[in-house]
Amino acid sequence: MAVAYLLYFLVRGHAVERTADAFRNAGQLIRLERDIGMFRELSLQAATLPYEGLTHLFNVIYFYGHFPLIIVVGAWLFWKHPPVYSLIRNAFLASGAIALVIFALFPVAPPRLIGAGFIDTLQFTIALTYNNSPGVNEFAAVPSMHVGWNLLLAMGLFLTVRNPVVRGVALLLPPAMIVSTVATGNHYLLDAPLGIMTALSGLIIALLVRRYWPQIERRLPTWLRDLDRPPARTELA
Repeated sequence: MAVAYLLYFLVRGHAVERTADAFRNAGQLIRLERDIGMFRELSLQAATLPYEGLTHLFNVIYFYGHFPLIIVVGAWLFWKHPPVYSLIRNAFLASGAIALVIFALFPVAPPRLIGAGFIDTLQFTIALTYNNSPGVNEFAAVPSMHVGWNLLLAMGLFLTVRNPVVRGVALLLPPAMIVSTVATGNHYLLDAPLGIMTALSGLIIALLVRRYWPQIERRLPTWLRDLDRPPARTELA
């Protein structure tokens, strides 16, 4: 899953930047949100900024609830629950492919770049930023895969862990990420449901792949089939 994410990140970051289109599309998105009474990003961020601890908390959730959490949950599922790992991994791949198409066709500048009173709060928390990383596409705001993939990770945890505390945390992950994406100035409110729809579309594709995998697998080369199998565990005497 981590390798798939890095590939997605690399492809996304090397998409052709269309600055004018990205800012124009951001304006269209804001107008749409205003028309449907959904433009609340400024007021939400303004409500959190006076509380330094809360701002840092949302920064941490936004940063560590994405790639670092993908590594941890992916490793857990890979070693302990291979069938669920395969399902979630395929959902990541499918939804990531869908998102890449949307990023290319409809680039959108995030709130933190358009001004209008928005602030990039990640700058307040030391070392927490993706922005200076190679391969980052600043105009990949829609859909929010921070939210979409966080939902898939939460599903993976909920399906495999019986501890009620961990399951409760899994249920809280997506709503916490939704608030964090807006509070940090990185996404619009509408990005969240679009990210969820993209992730669920990927999950549906993954379920279809699982349903028809025997037929698909027979047509794959051996080396590609082996990628879906976890390493054999050594039995201790």
